[in-house]
Amino acid sequence: MNCKSTLSAVLLVAATLASPVLANTTNHDLSTGTAVWSVTTPANVTSTAQNAAYVAWTTMLSPAQWVSPPGSPQNAGVYVYETRFKTHDRCASQSVSGRFLGDNTVKLYFDGNLIASSQGTPNYGFLPGSVTPFTVSGFGPGVHTLKAEVQNESGPSGLVVEAEKKCG
Repeated sequence: MNCKSTLSAVLLVAATLASPVLANTTNHDLSTGTAVWSVTTPANVTSTAQNAAYVAWTTMLSPAQWVSPPGSPQNAGVYVYETRFKTHDRCASQSVSGRFLGDNTVKLYFDGNLIASSQGTPNYGFLPGSVTPFTVSGFGPGVHTLKAEVQNESGPSGLVVEAEKKCG
């Protein structure tokens, strides 16, 4: 192996290790609390979302867990949660489906396209009547992003997403 190919191999390994993109598996759990989700606060601080508990968040979407920014800041504004995953071309069809809740309201995007908005009681997106289903399909191989914009009115911002990528 010459120096150029050794450097190429090292760069490939480094890029692979640095990427938060999920593995290229047939089916994959994209749920909060299972997959890695990042969160950007209204102050434009980005970190890894952490499992969280809050007295009002009693509705669960197992196996997903409620997540929040570290320290559970209670600032009003939009919190952006996202996870990335990779798909391959060995699938006849691919889809992502699931359901979500948020404190207070949520807009869910797939690759930048709005696919669902909170249902149920306005500003109480964490109540059982606010569970919102979603499905997206017909996308090709590559790296994809599932993003939730959570509008927080007061108290902590939180999100719970139960989702699975399927390959048919």
